[in-house]
Amino acid sequence: MATHAPDVSTEQSPEGSPGPNPEVVRLVMAGKILEARALSAALGASRLELRQVNLSGLRHMPAGMNLEGADLRGANLCGARLRSAKLAGADLSGANLSSAMLPGADLSGCILVGAKLNFAELMSAKLTRASAAGSDFSGAELYDAELDFVDLSDSILVDIRADRSTWRQARLQGADLTGARLRWAQMQEADLQAANLKGAVLMEAHLQGVLAQGANIDRADMQLVEADWSWAGEDREVQGVPLGYRLVRSPFAANRSRLFPS
Repeated sequence: MATHAPDVSTEQSPEGSPGPNPEVVRLVMAGKILEARALSAALGASRLELRQVNLSGLRHMPAGMNLEGADLRGANLCGARLRSAKLAGADLSGANLSSAMLPGADLSGCILVGAKLNFAELMSAKLTRASAAGSDFSGAELYDAELDFVDLSDSILVDIRADRSTWRQARLQGADLTGARLRWAQMQEADLQAANLKGAVLMEAHLQGVLAQGANIDRADMQLVEADWSWAGEDREVQGVPLGYRLVRSPFAANRSRLFPS
């Protein structure tokens, strides 16, 4: 039986700006899947309370939807289409964004602790300074994404596709990056201590100042990486190289190397 979207007329705040329709907010918080226009009508509050909302599979969200600062803790956004969405500062801790489509989205400063973003599409997304410890990004597409200063410690990043992404001063301690593709990534001063990079591809990545003590780089492809160097005979040793490995300078390109077991 067909259902009809609720009346989504907005109320006026004392300042004259449109405010959220209380009935729409109630339905969202009750876990109803709403039409895009109904959810859009709920926007405008300084902080939307959308905890535990179920918007899984939502297909027709307008590009660039503004959900900045929204409370989306535990929300189900599995498969939702949120292209270029504005989610800066939103609380998405424990949320399910598996297979969500978020290309070009702004998630800077978001709280994503314990969130599920496996197989999410995050091409050119911005996650600068996001707090995402213990989250699951396995299989996510992060081509050209910005992850500078992000906290992804103890997170699952298995098989991510993140060529040309930036991770400057990112916190990745204990993260699982098995099979990750990070070609041409900018990872200056990232903390990869005790991270698992087994089979990862970091070809031509920028690793200046990286901390990697205790990291597992078994079978990782780290050809022609760029790093901070200090001369040591014919070889060059880079700060943060895991114990048992050495970087040998390339005869073809300055400040680049290949990684070998000692």
